[in-house]
Amino acid sequence: MSAFKVTSEERRFWICGLILLAVALSLVAATGGNVSVLAEGYNHVGRILFSVEYPAWALRDGALRLVSWTIGQGKLESQLKELQRENLALRLQLGLREERALLREGGGEARIVARYPGEWWRFVVIDKGLTDGVVRGMPALQNGRFLTGRVRDVEPDSSVIELISSSTMLVPVVVDDTRDIGIIRGDDTGGVWLLYIPMERKLEAGMTVSTAMAGEALPPGIPVGRIGEPGSVVEGYVSYRLYPYADLSQLRSVALVNSTP
Repeated sequence: MSAFKVTSEERRFWICGLILLAVALSLVAATGGNVSVLAEGYNHVGRILFSVEYPAWALRDGALRLVSWTIGQGKLESQLKELQRENLALRLQLGLREERALLREGGGEARIVARYPGEWWRFVVIDKGLTDGVVRGMPALQNGRFLTGRVRDVEPDSSVIELISSSTMLVPVVVDDTRDIGIIRGDDTGGVWLLYIPMERKLEAGMTVSTAMAGEALPPGIPVGRIGEPGSVVEGYVSYRLYPYADLSQLRSVALVNSTP
């Protein structure tokens, strides 16, 4: 048969109870049973015990309040981040609809008519030019949605599009989830990289990237791609592999966007 175990809290409870009982019996013996004197004695003992216990109760109450406030603050921050994500998504959708409305009248979809093997991942030639309202610097989108490149050279009836997989095509972008600003650059072999992200930022695979509001060359909010695995670290900055939304290997046509109203 196992021995009965008493916890430390139960032990303190019984000790306090015995002390109070002893004090009460002492008061009864000292006052001869006088009720008013006993009541005053009990009140005095109660004030002493309260002064001893109050710091512990105050500390406990303060700790509970702090924990409650911390939990509430965490919930509010989580709700705020969720609202910010929803707001960003709505603004991106609105911005994209506005940019689609800026498709040059008469330009529409431009068909790709040439792509040279030696420059496969750098340039394509389209069948629209100056006579169709094409100007240098116009963004080119696949399916009217995803950034593929930008107009580099314009002839009367044709134009050259430099793709985002080109090493000389530098595009300022923003990570939609964290609002980090960086630059994307191709490697001329089909790869695209996100550059100039500080090491401490620790971006996660799957985060989305879109064009940034960093000038008039490209409208902001055009979807570019998703972040992949991290690459090399140079002078405190990490590069990340970027997987474009646009299928750069099988382009057949692009839509040209007027970057100015």
